[in-house]
Amino acid sequence: MARKYFTTYDDPRPALITVVCLIGFAITFAELLAIFFASSQSFELVLTYGKSFPIVTVIVDIVTLIAYVGIWRMRMWGVLLFGITAVAVAIYGFTIGVEYWWNYAPALIILLICVLHLKRMK
Repeated sequence: MARKYFTTYDDPRPALITVVCLIGFAITFAELLAIFFASSQSFELVLTYGKSFPIVTVIVDIVTLIAYVGIWRMRMWGVLLFGITAVAVAIYGFTIGVEYWWNYAPALIILLICVLHLKRMK
């Protein structure tokens, strides 16, 4: 039986999704490192937003990383998980006093990009 070799590579992931995911991975890892290793910044956040803020940030970052993996793999559950996380972060932010709309704009832009490519996802 002869082997068939394909010379073309059919990547279903659009370049914009790749860029969004790579930037998202980098920013989320940077946030996690900042929470764990930047003690003065973490202390300042605790004083400003309360003792639960670093814990919630770590949980949200882990869930966001899982959502980025889903988006990277072109799965609808990744977009859904990212959307749920963005809404939960916005609600939590408003309850602790972060009321600046530009804090939530990147998540909305990422969600819009993902929704535009939703038909190509499984």
